[in-house]
Amino acid sequence: MLVRIICILILPLLTWGCDDESPQPGDTDPPMLISHSPLQGALDVAVDVEITAQFNEGLDLATVDSDALQLWNGATRVPGTVLYDGIAFRLTFELGEPLAYNTAYEVKLGELLADNAGNRVAAESWLFTTVAESGDALYRLTFEAVWSATTHPAEFPPNPHFSGLIGMTHASSAVLFSTGELASAGIKDMAERGTKTNLSSEIQDMITSGGAQFEINGGGINVSPGSVAVDFDISIDHSLVSVTSMLAPSPDWFVAISSVDLYPNGSWIQDTTITVGIYDAGTDSGATFTSPNQVSNPAENISMITEAPLGVNGNVAALGTMRLQRLQ
Repeated sequence: MLVRIICILILPLLTWGCDDESPQPGDTDPPMLISHSPLQGALDVAVDVEITAQFNEGLDLATVDSDALQLWNGATRVPGTVLYDGIAFRLTFELGEPLAYNTAYEVKLGELLADNAGNRVAAESWLFTTVAESGDALYRLTFEAVWSATTHPAEFPPNPHFSGLIGMTHASSAVLFSTGELASAGIKDMAERGTKTNLSSEIQDMITSGGAQFEINGGGINVSPGSVAVDFDISIDHSLVSVTSMLAPSPDWFVAISSVDLYPNGSWIQDTTITVGIYDAGTDSGATFTSPNQVSNPAENISMITEAPLGVNGNVAALGTMRLQRLQ
């Protein structure tokens, strides 16, 4: 007579309906995997999927442990809880937390799994890919300026500060500025005087044409070192972020992040920090922080700054970072 009892083992392994039927004499057939989920090569799998493997006969409980059913993301093993149903002959892997979006995973059976006659389960594995994340997101950008007489002692100016943040969320078809190209009127005004009106108008034009979606408009830093933050919405179709601020006082120098993709692989980046680039708008030829206005005629292309007073031997110490944190 077949007797079944309920067994409870300490986590991370749980088991119920344990089959204590004695092995049949001469049993040499290993347990067969008759079904599993997700299916091999499955796409758009939910990030909270329940992973199962069902066999045609019962498994020896001594071989059913936390390694019996494994989940891997490349070379990284994913934590979770293994459960065994001795009535259905089914292993289940329950996730400790949701999987990453748009990510490939591999499920593996444990090498020691066997039936009560000691017949080992054949090595099996299968792959699946989780669904891409959808919807909009809300981020906080924090500009942390470190510019000081300590970081940049050469000719350090009085009243070091940064103008108000301005930028946009956009698609690859739109750019706020590009090195190697002339500055727009909006970039010129922002870089020379810290004003936003013309640049905001240019951003609105890009929004109207569909290249950009949301303008990012925040405060400045009255005294550097210091910090300022601004929240902004963003969508999958316009997942790039570009933000600028004038370095002041200066002829036409500014800091920025440009075309940072917050949705690079089908999921939103949760938290990233980027060292700001340091640029010369090419519209004023002044060579020091407090040089009088010297209109560049003709205007030069926007370029990265590597020369003094900010640069030393072609290197420029960081002026600050922009941190992008997803809020929802």
